Amino acid sequence: ALPKETLFLDGKEYSKPLEFVLATGPKAQYYRSVADEIKAMVQSGRWSIGLEGGPNRALEYGDFAVLFRGNAHAREMEAILRRMGVPAVRIGTSNVLASAAAETMQIFLEALLEPGETRGLIQLLASPLHRKSAVELYDMRTSGVLLHFQTWISELADDWKNKSFLPMVMEYLSDDKRQVMLHLLAGEEGERTLMDFLHLAEILSKAESELKLTREGLFQHFLRLRQNPQDDDENMIRLANARDAVILATVHYSKGLEYPLVFLPDIHEKGGQYEPVCHYDCNGTARMLKDITGLGLQPEKCALEAMQERLRLFYVAITRAKFFCKAWVETGGNSAFNYLFRERDQEQFPEPLEDSLAKRVSSLGNIQSLEDLCRAGVQIELQRIETEEAEETAAIEVPEEALPEPELQNLAHPERIRPFWHTLSASVLMQRLLQNSTAQTPYEVAATKDLDEADAADLEHVGAQLSPEEWTALPPIFTFNPGKQTGTCWHAIFENLDFNASLEEIRRVCAEQLDLYSLSGTPNALETVSGMVENVLQATLTPTPGFGAPFRLCEISSTERLSELEFTYGLPVGQKKLRLEEDFLRRHGLPDQQAFSSGIARAMNGSIDLLLRNNQRFYIIDWKSNVINYQLENFSGEGLQAEMRQHAYPLQYLVYTCALVEFLRQRLGHFGAEEYEKLFGGVFYLFLRGIDPSAPGRGIVSVRPQYQDIETLLGMIGNNNIF
Repeated sequence: ALPKETLFLDGKEYSKPLEFVLATGPKAQYYRSVADEIKAMVQSGRWSIGLEGGPNRALEYGDFAVLFRGNAHAREMEAILRRMGVPAVRIGTSNVLASAAAETMQIFLEALLEPGETRGLIQLLASPLHRKSAVELYDMRTSGVLLHFQTWISELADDWKNKSFLPMVMEYLSDDKRQVMLHLLAGEEGERTLMDFLHLAEILSKAESELKLTREGLFQHFLRLRQNPQDDDENMIRLANARDAVILATVHYSKGLEYPLVFLPDIHEKGGQYEPVCHYDCNGTARMLKDITGLGLQPEKCALEAMQERLRLFYVAITRAKFFCKAWVETGGNSAFNYLFRERDQEQFPEPLEDSLAKRVSSLGNIQSLEDLCRAGVQIELQRIETEEAEETAAIEVPEEALPEPELQNLAHPERIRPFWHTLSASVLMQRLLQNSTAQTPYEVAATKDLDEADAADLEHVGAQLSPEEWTALPPIFTFNPGKQTGTCWHAIFENLDFNASLEEIRRVCAEQLDLYSLSGTPNALETVSGMVENVLQATLTPTPGFGAPFRLCEISSTERLSELEFTYGLPVGQKKLRLEEDFLRRHGLPDQQAFSSGIARAMNGSIDLLLRNNQRFYIIDWKSNVINYQLENFSGEGLQAEMRQHAYPLQYLVYTCALVEFLRQRLGHFGAEEYEKLFGGVFYLFLRGIDPSAPGRGIVSVRPQYQDIETLLGMIGNNNIF
């Protein structure tokens, strides 16, 4: 048989996996006893789980579960554990609609419905989602920052209206500048709050989809849910991080689950006089029995049904434990423990009932030998909690019978999993480098936005300053809808277009994508965009001297190109500062900043717009729709270089080149310095609005980083990539 995990005390297998404790004294006393014992077992360093003679691991709080008959006791236990500094989480015991996160969600929804209301914005900023102090709120109002926040919330509200609720929420939480997720995690129960907030978002998204609700309708639906929460499975609070907290749950919720160590502090308690309706199967006929008179009619039948239910619950509870179970029991009267070990074989029930029910109870779950309740050859101790009236401990011996070993493969204990991380985009990496730079020009504020919105930022800072006459005098390509939507549309055109296509085919693809992105209504849209595409395809691209001959995109066949090559890097674990040497940054025209934060990111992803091959050399192409201050001269010489520095594009092409190197290593088996010099032609940044075949080089930046710089960056971001 394969080896299986075991509970060890001081390096020896623990021999008493099932223990019973007499429940005497006030309830809070043995609740406190449970908390004390859990904390002592974790902190003592004496307890471990593992294979005999093999690797063991120390006990963690996540190994423990405390199971209860009802929800109220779980809340009491949670309060005791938290006062002792022991992390605990209730699962299946609380309604998420009654949680603190539900109040936060309501504040969030109110702000989205009325983004122009300052009061709602202030409440949102002061909530756990942003955690702004009174002083910070005052500064935001007086400095005008509140207006920028209001604009952002308005944009989110529009996204909700035009898309749906859940994508808008995820965009809100993942905003790198405002770090909403980090604010939620910073609270006393941060992981719990974040989990509940996401749970609520899922509930609302489902309601929005199934009930076809508008924004206002969804808000009213949420208010009704909060006023009358239903304790169905969908609304019960979910587990945030089991490995870091003691699990508190009801026995009913835990059916089918297994926990390493289990405590049962209230399993001995009974229901009140008017317990739920009992079911009695007599002569094959189902009958419902309930004493609604209080006169004790049919007492034997009801007593037997109640005993059967207590035995079921008792059996389910103690069999949730994998290594150890401790239960508080009563020994007198009609307790399940008393029946199991003292009166089970006595004829305590009338003869007419014995044949139909009593025999079923006595055989339930093969309880008669306790072989399903504990390991063979162990002692089951009956203990009293130590009080002034404590009596000596009694012990019950169990016959030694070896159970057959299960034919299951024992898996190694997994490493601790920390689920609260996110993926950092390569664009955000560049933004952080710029934000941490000590000297920013006024226009570098644009870099704090998504870099695909660079032209929209230009519009805000420069285009708004142009007079109507100046705006009218600009070439149509400059005034064509500056913004992220245009950039995405143009990317799609080049992705779906055969570069060898005829003029008619170019116009067809352009018309199709313009219509798809709701841009076809722009004046002269088709003529302006198709003309731009023709210029780009016919323009001459000149690589860095020595690394390929000049070529045009219209000469590249579909078999020699790959669009939108996505990649993901696993960032080094525990490394929250990404460091680049000053001379490295200076050599590539990047801000002189040695380190910038990756936050809680554990992965970095990105997408190369186009990878093509010409004359056996690979080239990276990146499309840019920037307007560069609406001045044609900025698309040449120093204007282009300034635009590259302003948005930290050199870091972008360095990351992209790293991805290409790893991609080719996967495809070719080896790609070192020699292959780099022979096969890599360089990177082209094509600023689409300024390219014209009659003006060679305008709107085109050609660079080729050195191999050593690529290896340096690969060593920093890690080589764990996924394509």
